Amino acid sequence: MLARLTAREQQVLRWLAHGKTDREIAGMLGISARTVQKHLQHVYVKLGVENRTAAVMRGLELDPGPAMGRTEIVAGPMSDACQAP
Repeated sequence: MLARLTAREQQVLRWLAHGKTDREIAGMLGISARTVQKHLQHVYVKLGVENRTAAVMRGLELDPGPAMGRTEIVAGPMSDACQAP
């Protein structure tokens, strides 16, 4: 289903998965925030969702790999700042 998205819609969705705002995405892609919103509206329709969170979740379901911004988390020792007192 991600293949139904245009390349630009996929880019917008990937940045959305990284927690970026419309303004941040717009700045990175060299487009206006309004254009980002239009791309997102198309993404919502094509993925059958109603909001940003659902779009990211559906994107991760359809492509759980690096293309959607998901990376492997490697466990390691906690720093002193992360340990409970």
